[in-house]
Amino acid sequence: MNSAKDNFEKAYLETIYVLIAPDATLELKIGEFHPSFDFWLTKHNIKTWVKMTAANPYSRELSKEENDERNSLLRNDLASLGYHNLHGSEGRPPNGEWQAEPGFFIPNMRLQEALFLAKKYEQNAILYGYQRGVPQLVWAV
Repeated sequence: MNSAKDNFEKAYLETIYVLIAPDATLELKIGEFHPSFDFWLTKHNIKTWVKMTAANPYSRELSKEENDERNSLLRNDLASLGYHNLHGSEGRPPNGEWQAEPGFFIPNMRLQEALFLAKKYEQNAILYGYQRGVPQLVWAV
């Protein structure tokens, strides 16, 4: 059994994932279709997307400063791969039991590149999706 999945899947599925773009702030849930989000994807010609972070490796809580540094390094790696059109994102707990986790929404990112970076930054999982689809939890461990 995948112990990360056993330990964290319920929390990840309950988390509210927020896209923070200049023209929209949209809340997403894994496995649920969101018409306004799909409209936004279509409007911006986004075929696939990834939501990821470098914060809190393997779901081990770090300080804000440590998480900011890790996300800065991830931003640099994304830029070196040609992903410059990034949007902010957060993973928010539904009951406020932990701090919202900052990250990135990356339009048109390839899944294999995202999984490579997720492993590099010690992330258990990422969110992945596409137009007319539902957000999916993809395990990296």
